[in-house]
Amino acid sequence: MPAAASLKVLVVDDQQTMRSLVRSGLQQLGFKDIRECGDGEDGLRAMLTSKAHLVISDFNMPKLDGLGLLRAIRAHEPIRGVATSGRHGRSFSLGIADAVTVLAADAAGADAAATVIANAVDLFGHPAVRRVPASDLEPDSDLGSRLITAEVGPLGAGEVARALAAGVEEAERLRADGLIAAAVLCLDDQVAAVASPVLASAVGG
Repeated sequence: MPAAASLKVLVVDDQQTMRSLVRSGLQQLGFKDIRECGDGEDGLRAMLTSKAHLVISDFNMPKLDGLGLLRAIRAHEPIRGVATSGRHGRSFSLGIADAVTVLAADAAGADAAATVIANAVDLFGHPAVRRVPASDLEPDSDLGSRLITAEVGPLGAGEVARALAAGVEEAERLRADGLIAAAVLCLDDQVAAVASPVLASAVGG
């Protein structure tokens, strides 16, 4: 484990007294590179300028609270994974999305998230959507008898928007949990996108 003296620490709290107490405690433990910020927005900017190995943050703060800071930091982690899923891909899909592309920290996470989001883009029970057991098309499929999308007939604009909204809801949940950085969902001639509003507002504000 690296020595405390070699680690960068960021302390984020809107009360100077608390920042001083935390700094004092860290110094007693051997930490030397300690930065302080008075709110979540300043904390995020400090992280974007120079990464810290450890962030100690208050929860209730003006501008951007501790949870928002955590989500923004996670959203800004290096994106090393890009994956696309949908019913036109090589794998079977449970949903009706033409394509869902996801950006995430790693390839495995992006692939799993793209599949989950693509499956969520759906209109359950709609007569224009024809489904068949996966095993009917591929006997060795690990989906077995689960119904997969075989064909999607004409859909109205409102129906397309409703199906995409279901996928966006799932994508937003994954983004809020820090599992993806962004997603683009496509169905017919409509496109929906999900990214981190916390990061955008914190950096731009």
